[in-house]
Amino acid sequence: AQAAVAAAAAPEAAEAAAGAEAKEEEIHVEAQVDQGVFDQLIAEGKSERVARAKAKAAYVRAEKARIRAERAESVSS
Repeated sequence: AQAAVAAAAAPEAAEAAAGAEAKEEEIHVEAQVDQGVFDQLIAEGKSERVARAKAKAAYVRAEKARIRAERAESVSS
């Protein structure tokens, strides 16, 4: 998530993100649990249900960012 914020700060990345948002509907990710996020939230005292939901959301965000980066890379090549 921090990488996405840092990337959004760069104008070129912002333009690429705007183009990627138009294609956002095309990206489908099978939700899985980001174990690192899950473990961190459990350690912070969050309920298992909340930790699992947030960990799944983190996984989906990371996968979509990875897919967008791959698509941007293939377009620029």
